[in-house]
Amino acid sequence: MFPHAALFYPGFSPYLDLPPSNTTNATAALPPRISYTLSSNWPVTAVASPNLTCSHNPIPGAAALVAPARPGAVMELLYTPWPNNHFGPILTYMASCHGSCANYTAYEAQWFKIAQDGLRADGSWASDEFIAANSTWRVEVPKDLPAGEYLVRNELVSLHAVEQYGAEIYPACFQIAIVGEAAAREGGAEGVLPVGVRIPGPEFYKVDEPGLMYNVTTDAGKPYVFPGPPVYNDQEGLARRKRSIRQRRGRKRSGSGV
Repeated sequence: MFPHAALFYPGFSPYLDLPPSNTTNATAALPPRISYTLSSNWPVTAVASPNLTCSHNPIPGAAALVAPARPGAVMELLYTPWPNNHFGPILTYMASCHGSCANYTAYEAQWFKIAQDGLRADGSWASDEFIAANSTWRVEVPKDLPAGEYLVRNELVSLHAVEQYGAEIYPACFQIAIVGEAAAREGGAEGVLPVGVRIPGPEFYKVDEPGLMYNVTTDAGKPYVFPGPPVYNDQEGLARRKRSIRQRRGRKRSGSGV
């Protein structure tokens, strides 16, 4: 899923991991993964669904592998080919396993956002860069986190059919361990973790989340407001999100005559 010291760690593959309609190869041995196994690669559309955590697996078990990563290293995430018409933002979250990820579940996690990219000044989306790079996305491991094992949750959001049935959300989770001298120097074993939120949960995505209702036709020219909490060290982003939700709720009350 991403290289570390010239190594490649495999993640979930819908073409290998999911049983085919012809079950001839359904029992073929699969390589160990750093990612959770899924029962489907369909999108998640309900913000209260437990599938919002790490996609379609009601009780995800720990993956077999944990990929080592140094602070500041780049995680390169390679997906299967992404549809050209699925445009939207890409957001990345992390959560400490507070020890070994083998004894942890994503539903207990306190997730904090480490990166987000969406609508650019030239009108393109983060997804356009992702598709142009052969469905590959690069995210830097934060330099100020404590050493230890973490879950990483990368999320692609497609807004191509938001007027019909809302945003399509594609989360994927995998395991890393922040290691090395830099980890001890920058974050340390006793460093303070960022404040996180449960996924799903009342502090995460809301039904009226502006970033999941953005319509490129009716909202053209308006700034895009990212869904969810801000990047963990971006207090200005938190204020923008709160203002946007208040404004949208105000428009709804006004339109309903309340």
